[in-house]
Amino acid sequence: MLLMRQAASFVTPSLSKSVHLGTKGCLFDFTADLGEARYKALQSFICSDCRERMREAGAVNLASELERALDLKWLGEPSEPHCPAGIVAKLGYNLFLTKGIEPTRWESFLSILRDEGTKEFVKIVFAILLAVILLRLGLQGN
Repeated sequence: MLLMRQAASFVTPSLSKSVHLGTKGCLFDFTADLGEARYKALQSFICSDCRERMREAGAVNLASELERALDLKWLGEPSEPHCPAGIVAKLGYNLFLTKGIEPTRWESFLSILRDEGTKEFVKIVFAILLAVILLRLGLQGN
């Protein structure tokens, strides 16, 4: 994100010292704390003020091109084996996790459901049904 911001600032010098009041989530927000930089990383957004500065500098399509690169759709889906997200998923990482390298249990569960989908769901349903049947048989035997 910071490299994209700097590259766009070279094309549009008026953006190099651009500072917004408060964090808008714009690529050109000033963030003294790297923890706040995640707002810029999580959304592909360029505010109207920065878009106007780009237009004035003659870079008419720069904002739309930056948003397309920042959108992360070009990375593909983790389930697609030949796209960047799929290749990295084979190595055990998910490019779209935003809470750190180690996913929570819920994120892991959702990832399994997304990747294995129907097979895992059917296994869980049958495991629950089997547990209920065994519990019922055990209670009837007493």
